Amino acid sequence: MQLNPDTSPTVNLDNSIITLSNEARAQIASLAVRQHNVTSVLIQVVTFLGGQVEDGLKLIPSSIRIRLEAATTRGLRAS
Repeated sequence: MQLNPDTSPTVNLDNSIITLSNEARAQIASLAVRQHNVTSVLIQVVTFLGGQVEDGLKLIPSSIRIRLEAATTRGLRAS
């Protein structure tokens, strides 16, 4: 895994309660970078797919779209 200082999240372990070895600090930093990268990619995918779905909904007749939006709202409120 390549660390990119421009996009890597900052991980401050200096004030941790337990003493960590340099190896443990490196592993934690690597995991933080990995999680950050996965989250960034996931957000990009969700944004792309959301745009595709919204564009598709524009093609549906408004009466059906209104009912879909109402059902979605009810489902989200119930969850």
